[in-house]
Formats: sequence, C-alpha cells, structure tokens
Amino acid sequence: MDIFPIEVWVVFQMVIDLFLIMLFLLILKGMKSEIKKNTVKQVAKCFINLVKPVLSEAELVSRGFDVQLAEKRKLINGLNKKLDIKIDKLNSLLNKYDLTISSKVDKSTGGAVYNRQKEIIRLHEKGDDSYTISKKLLITKTEVELLLDFKKKKSLN
Repeated sequence: MDIFPIEVWVVFQMVIDLFLIMLFLLILKGMKSEIKKNTVKQVAKCFINLVKPVLSEAELVSRGFDVQLAEKRKLINGLNKKLDIKIDKLNSLLNKYDLTISSKVDKSTGGAVYNRQKEIIRLHEKGDDSYTISKKLLITKTEVELLLDFKKKKSLN
C-alpha cells in the first residue's frame, strides 16, 4: 500500500523542519542588520535636527555681534576725531596763552615785563599748590594747572 515506509516520511519531515528553521534564522539575521542600519540613521537624523537650531541661533548671534562691533568702531573713530580737534584747539590756546603772558606788562613794577609763567613755576617749585598760586596771582586755578601741565609735557618732550 504505502510506497514509502513511515521512517522515510519522518526523515523527510525532519529535513523540511530543518530547512524551515534555517530559513527562519536567515530572515532574523537580515532583519537584525536592517534594524541596526535604521537605528543609526535615526540617531544621526535626530542629532542633526537637534544641532540645526543651535547653529542657526549661533549664526544670528554672530551677525548681531558684527553689527555691534561696526557701530562701536564708528563711535570710536568719531570720538577720536573729536578728541584730535580738541587737542589741536588746546595747543592753539596754550600757544596764544604763552604769547599773551610773555608780552604782558605789570604797571606796578615801573613798566618792566612781568613774566607770569615764570612766577607760576617759581611758586610751584617753592611748594605752593595750584589754589594758592591762583590766589596770589589773581588768576584761575584752571589756568595755573593748565600751564603747569603744559610745562610738564613740554619738558618731557
């Protein structure tokens, strides 16, 4: 009746089961490598999505700093120009002051030239401060300090 004995069918069934198990293992191995690839891609995409806004914000801040830096440079240049103009005016005033003081005549000394600068320097070397000198010579304290500063700078050059 049966062409094949039952032992053959059992062996045949075992071979089929073994083939199915190996096929299942191969499918699992392929899925595992795909899962790894997808996981790495997902992590990379997530990281890029996290970093993009930070980089954009950093670029905006950098541009803001550049604008502020340019404005500060303009302000500094403007202030330097104004300062140079004021220094030139002060030097001009000091030169005029030198000429005016050296040409003044004190009438109480009989028409002799009275050199106020020398008197200021003499009193300063004697130890008087700017306030005392200004009271003695009846001039402003600022005028005395200006002359002393000018002479100090002139002696340094």
